Amino acid sequence: MSQLAFPLMSPALVFWASLPFCTFVLLLVLERLRPLHTGQASCGDWLLNGSGLLAQGLLIPLLSLWLGQQLAMQLPSLNGILPGTLGAFLLSFVGLDLLYYAQHRYLHSHAWWLHLPHHSSQQLGAWASARNTLWLQPLFVYVLPSALLSLLCQDKQAYLAGTLLTASLDLWRHSAIRWPHWLQQRHAWLSWLLITPASHHLHHAAGNTAINLGANLSCWDRLFGSYAPPQGYPLRYGARTRQSAWQQLLTPWHHKPDES
Repeated sequence: MSQLAFPLMSPALVFWASLPFCTFVLLLVLERLRPLHTGQASCGDWLLNGSGLLAQGLLIPLLSLWLGQQLAMQLPSLNGILPGTLGAFLLSFVGLDLLYYAQHRYLHSHAWWLHLPHHSSQQLGAWASARNTLWLQPLFVYVLPSALLSLLCQDKQAYLAGTLLTASLDLWRHSAIRWPHWLQQRHAWLSWLLITPASHHLHHAAGNTAINLGANLSCWDRLFGSYAPPQGYPLRYGARTRQSAWQQLLTPWHHKPDES
């Protein structure tokens, strides 16, 4: 019988699976205690951010699990051909990160209308990390391409650990926390390796900011010329749009030419 593309539950997998949720709760508490922004979320924010969290927190993982199982049955000769735990983790955390960078850059340059709902938020926060039109959710590299890469790995738990760490870092870089000065300095050092909150907040500054496009690692932006060092946090966030929240969620192709 073919090995499934994703492992059955184990203590280590339970830890990794719980990491994004625990990270999310911790960040929400810190955002409450040390908020970077003031102001109330709009009804549109609740719709877009809430539906995104439901999709990426539940529906997309279930879809990915199903795809992994189907691929394992349909392509048994490719299942587990890449040995090694470290290699599986790096394929997920580094290799998939490069694919995401390429996809993210394409969205900004050629499919902005599809990515605009993510950038329409006027204030950032951990709960805005999954904000997207429903049409884009299953098209991300973390779905089918990720399932294919996982199929190749012998140690699928190590590969999955990389994806769950990526999900946790995604929440962190979107978080809106007023960090202490000494910790902010540590973030500056981290920016040589990772996309930090300050780096990603600059990406979400007002307008179509096609900078700091990486997810985990800042090396892709540095290598391909899209890195911009952050100087504090932006004063204004979000791209202008005349679409309603429901249009952004369901019919993003109603994008108006003068939106940016």
